[in-house]
Amino acid sequence: MKKLCNLLLLAWMSFSAVSAQTTAAPTTAQIEALLEEYNRQNLLSGVFFVAKDGKPIFQKAFGYADVEKNQKNLLNTRFNVAGMGKHFTALLVLQLVEKRQLELHAPISRYLPASGIPNADRITIHHLLSHTSGLGNYMDHPAYAQLRPTLTTLAAVMKLVASQPLVFSDPGKNFSYSNSGYLVLGRVLEKVTGISYASYVKQTLFRRLGMGYSTVGEQVAQAVSASAVPYFAMTPKDVYSAASWQSPAFSDGGVYTTVLDLFKYSLALNSNKLLSKKSKALMFGVYHHYEGKSAGYGYGAEVATLKNGSTMVGHSGGGHGWGADFRILPKEGYIIIGLGNQEAMAKQVTHNLANFVTTGTWHAPKPLLTHLFMQTVQEKGWAYALDHLEELYASAEVPFTGPGILTRHASKLVKLHRQTDAIHLLQALSSRFPTDAATAAQLAEAYLAKGDQLTARQWYEKTLSLDRQHQLAKFRLQEMAVN
Repeated sequence: MKKLCNLLLLAWMSFSAVSAQTTAAPTTAQIEALLEEYNRQNLLSGVFFVAKDGKPIFQKAFGYADVEKNQKNLLNTRFNVAGMGKHFTALLVLQLVEKRQLELHAPISRYLPASGIPNADRITIHHLLSHTSGLGNYMDHPAYAQLRPTLTTLAAVMKLVASQPLVFSDPGKNFSYSNSGYLVLGRVLEKVTGISYASYVKQTLFRRLGMGYSTVGEQVAQAVSASAVPYFAMTPKDVYSAASWQSPAFSDGGVYTTVLDLFKYSLALNSNKLLSKKSKALMFGVYHHYEGKSAGYGYGAEVATLKNGSTMVGHSGGGHGWGADFRILPKEGYIIIGLGNQEAMAKQVTHNLANFVTTGTWHAPKPLLTHLFMQTVQEKGWAYALDHLEELYASAEVPFTGPGILTRHASKLVKLHRQTDAIHLLQALSSRFPTDAATAAQLAEAYLAKGDQLTARQWYEKTLSLDRQHQLAKFRLQEMAVN
């Protein structure tokens, strides 16, 4: 481990040392012209920010914070950064490691002896930070939706984590992005510090850096500013509020902040005020490379190699109307931040900007598969859209290897009480991908929401025939047996 730490430290210092080397920064007008390509297609709703060598060179708000009230997004509008919150959790853990209050390779059973978590004596802090623990996602627990209003503390949610099966049983051997893992880290922080996670983040990070607009969850911030309303966009012009779909804010995500507060944070991180160089090397080390990509995951950090060979670090977040991304380019001295309240575009824009400032190349806005699909439905009908799925996938530059994106889209149709539309889509996907258990389960959910318990039961049984361990299908069939 010591050898690995030294190698990571040398790697981080090597590209930190050349951060003073500057490249010609694009002008504000150039960046604005590029973002206007997205804006003309109604693809932007949020705030975007670019700094070079510690000085802002572009900052602009687009779209509406609240469509119903006709309130536009502003530079100080607060957004939920969702899974980006994992980055803050990782930083706080590494600070406690520096203080010798935590050990990276100690098992979680040392800090949570009565957690009931499977493999607690083998899963370490390192495994939790790097998503190699084998823990899954507590929000996938079949009882989560029903229990969500009562889940007000990390201790309460730990019961769901402990009752879920492992994704894999040998820690460190595989990678599986885990909300549960970062929830456990938050609980460890609470045990070690003796105060709640939200209070610790506020005292240790937000107050220290003057991040007055930032809170864990939608609390009243120190500096008064409106929070954006999250929206789900069926098409760029057809949006629905997702405010009622929100999950509680914990150590796996749910921080509300602004681009200007994130800029303060990024400056402090760059200047080693928050972590030593050695700890930053650990944070931005790569413990797993994403399959087929020149990117990987460190400790609460995504690490990527750009087209010019430069390293880019940061973290994204998204879900239920939110999209967030912040990126640091150490060699070129850039900080790029995007926060949005219409899901997926923030990350696409920030990565496009990163390539532009480093190589001068810019890619035209890439349409979202879900937008293309629903636009096709509106213009040509369900039958045409379903018959041309492969063409739509190709137009969105998405490999036609599985139904995942559209299956998740169907779940949103159900939440919008459009069960018939969801069933049309899921039946077509199930026909194309007959062995996909997630699609079968979502089809069962759509029938259940429509009130057709008989057909729902048949699809839950079909789900179990495809995946004997499918938790939701088991849970629903048990409920039906009781009722």
